Amino acid sequence: FDAVYYPGDIARIYLPQRVALSRSLAEGRLPWWSAKLGAGYPLLAEGEVGALYPLNWLLYRWLAPELGLTVSILVHYALAGLGLYLYARRLGLSAWAAYLGGMVYALGGFSIAHLSHISILSVSAWLPWMFALTHALLRSGDGDGGHPAQGRRYLLALGLAAVVGLQFLAGHPQISLLGLLALGAYALCLLANARRVRGIIGRLALWLAAMGLGVIIGLPQLLPAME
Repeated sequence: FDAVYYPGDIARIYLPQRVALSRSLAEGRLPWWSAKLGAGYPLLAEGEVGALYPLNWLLYRWLAPELGLTVSILVHYALAGLGLYLYARRLGLSAWAAYLGGMVYALGGFSIAHLSHISILSVSAWLPWMFALTHALLRSGDGDGGHPAQGRRYLLALGLAAVVGLQFLAGHPQISLLGLLALGAYALCLLANARRVRGIIGRLALWLAAMGLGVIIGLPQLLPAME
């Protein structure tokens, strides 16, 4: 932790953004705008500073910006690998197969290529979590783990909503859109291949409600970005 990853866009964009975020959080405010970047820069609305992302509040409020940035990279690689591991286990794969899948996802071409794009890495780390929760929610009662209690279904839906909201707040809407398109296609495939039709409407309604709640959680970031 005596050094900072410093290639490409980290030097030009992300580290200066994190310095601005760290200073704003220390002063108890959000980084709305910086006159010190370019010809003026809308920090919060542009999104990639991740000003509303809860993990950033922890990292950049209590750590130096360069240390927080380094820890953020490591944390999101770990989140990506753990999420894929849990998803693979949910699919019924062995622990070793799930471990290999997690390593490939976390350290494969896409993730490593975007080492210097912190916001992309932060969003993509949550993608396997969305797939795992979607699978658990839509396949519940379909011969995949039996019939979970109604309360557990609601917990799964709330977890999915939280993850969808978090990946929006991480600040890269293009990657969020691509991930949600893939997730929607996956949800349709699960429903089309359901072995039991009973309860399928209820599961779909709960999944859609979770997705809608996730979008609502992300609105504080999405609305300024749209504007």
